[in-house]
Amino acid sequence: MLFWDPTNLEDRGPLARYVLEELQEIAQVCKKAEDNLRRLPPNYDPSFDAYVSGDAGRVRQQVQAIFECLQRVSPKLGGAFTYRVEDPASRLPRQRVRLAREILELGHSECLG
Repeated sequence: MLFWDPTNLEDRGPLARYVLEELQEIAQVCKKAEDNLRRLPPNYDPSFDAYVSGDAGRVRQQVQAIFECLQRVSPKLGGAFTYRVEDPASRLPRQRVRLAREILELGHSECLG
């Protein structure tokens, strides 16, 4: 289990290995999200070009498309995706980082996920 402390610059390196997982499930979600992008004006463009577009609104559309796609699916173990936070009694400014595999299978996530 890894906890990420946004105030600790040394935490940023290990964080990347959790983001860079190559899972077929992630590719499938992105492929399905292309249909959502095709419906969003003004571009109607299925491309995930992120910040390369130079348009923050376009980036928000891409996140919206993925979010809408995830709302239509459920975790492998059933149920719904649920938000999990660090124990409020914790005095450290940290957040648990979950692997994409864990999020898609168990349905546990947080804003970082």
